[in-house]
Amino acid sequence: MNRMYAALVLASVVACSSGSSKGPQAADASTDSTSVTFASSACGQCVTTACATDISACNTAPDCASYLSCLDACPVGADGNVEATCASGCPQATSSSGQQAESQLTACQASAACPACGGSADAGGEGGILHENCAPDHDAANSCNQCIHEQCCDVRLACLNDANCLAFLNCEADCLDGDPDDAAPVGAPPDGGPYSCDEWCGAKTNPSLDKWAQLEACSLVLCAGPSQCGGSDTCTTCVNQSCAAEYVALAGTPDGYLFDDCIGQCANGDTACQTACQNAYPSINAQYSSFISCTTQHCPSCSN
Repeated sequence: MNRMYAALVLASVVACSSGSSKGPQAADASTDSTSVTFASSACGQCVTTACATDISACNTAPDCASYLSCLDACPVGADGNVEATCASGCPQATSSSGQQAESQLTACQASAACPACGGSADAGGEGGILHENCAPDHDAANSCNQCIHEQCCDVRLACLNDANCLAFLNCEADCLDGDPDDAAPVGAPPDGGPYSCDEWCGAKTNPSLDKWAQLEACSLVLCAGPSQCGGSDTCTTCVNQSCAAEYVALAGTPDGYLFDDCIGQCANGDTACQTACQNAYPSINAQYSSFISCTTQHCPSCSN
C-alpha cells in the first residue's frame, strides 16, 4: 500500500538536494517563537480533544506513552503543528501493543479537523477525504481492510459502486498476485510491480481513475501503520502527520496518480527524468510544489 510514497519520497529527495535550504531554515526559525510546547499549543489541545480515545490507549502502553510524552514536549512549528524534526526524533514504540497504539494515534492526528495544526483537509479541492464519517467494522477480513472500511468508507464505496473503478481495482489485485484478469488485455500479467500493473490494467484510459486515486491516497495516509496496511517508516509517519492534505491534493487526482507512476520509474537522482514527468503532467505542478515545500520544511527524514 506504500507505492506512492516510494515515488514521491524520491521526488522530495531530489528537490531537497537541488539547492534549497528552506527546510532547515524554517525549522530553526520555528523555535524562535515557541517556548510553548506542543501539548499546550492550540493544535495540541485540539488533537487532545479529537483523539482522546487514542491518547488514552497510547498511555496504557509504556513505550507508546514515552513516545507521546516526547511528542508533547516538542516545540511548535511555523504552521502551528508539532515541530517535525523534534517529532521524528521521539522514540517510537517497539512492542506490538505500543506500535498499534502509536499507529492509531498517528492516524487520528493526521485526520483530526484542527485548523490550528495548519493545512486543510480541503486542499486542492479534495473535499473531506481525510475526515470521512465511517461506521465501525469489526467483521473486516483483516486490520488493513478494517482501517480502510472505517477511515475511507466514502471513497471506497465510490469506487466499488463505479463499474470502471471496480474493474480497475480487481485488475490491479489480480495483477499484483500474478493472476490473469478478464478486464485486462489478453496475455499473462507482468511481473507484478505496481507501475507495470497500472499500465497493464489501463490506468491512463480508465475514466474513473479519479475514484481509484482518492481511495489509494486516503488508504496511504490513514492506514499506513504497521498493524494496519504497513509502510510506517519515519518519512511516511512525518508526511501523514504534517503534509497529509498536500499529499492527498496531489496523489488523489488522476494526473497526480499517473505522475507518480512516471516518477517512480526514474532512477534515484535522475532529475532529467523527473522533469520530463512534470512536463508530461503540467496540471499537477502547483500541488507538487506545495507537497515538496511541505516535506522540505517539515520532514527532513524524507531526504535521508
